[in-house]
Amino acid sequence: MTIDENEHDLKHLIEDLKLLRRTTEVDLSNEATRSLYVDRFIVAAVSSFDKDVIVRPQKQLRGRHGQGTVDLGLESRHTTNTLSVTEIKKDDIKKGIAQNALQLEACLTISRKRKRDEVVEDPVMLKHAYGIITDAEKWYFLHCINDDKITFRLSKPVSVDWFSDYSNDVKTVLEHILWLLKEMGKAETETGVHWDTDVSG
Repeated sequence: MTIDENEHDLKHLIEDLKLLRRTTEVDLSNEATRSLYVDRFIVAAVSSFDKDVIVRPQKQLRGRHGQGTVDLGLESRHTTNTLSVTEIKKDDIKKGIAQNALQLEACLTISRKRKRDEVVEDPVMLKHAYGIITDAEKWYFLHCINDDKITFRLSKPVSVDWFSDYSNDVKTVLEHILWLLKEMGKAETETGVHWDTDVSG
């Protein structure tokens, strides 16, 4: 998904990151600092889908492999389905990818479909869930597909160089996250849920 460099959300994100860059050390070995940077990307992207998606920090997930807390969950406002999970890692990206894969598989075992004011008892099985694994510099995007069996597709990394002019890097990462959100909308639409945001095309 391509966005114009003058897009309001992109300009706001870049200004927000510049302010953060001026007021904090870029010490990405510190988990709290990494989270500050990552959160801004997620919030900027979700703001374009705020009628359909809500950010849930430290969201609890339960699946057949156990339960645990994820750094950030992106949840449907229409069904409460968790459609995407963000895993923020310090250095072991491979471990983060493995954790994210289990988290996404848990997202695809939702047993109840919730509408705004009612619970529908028919089980709903989402076919797609999406993950983000990042240390705030390198960003990986993971697609989990449930089509009789669970399969995964992992993107090549997208990088942000925080020690140079990072505007183009920020734009590229934001475009990837916006694409992911649009795909989330399509995945829920497959279950009969209507999104207010246009996710066609």
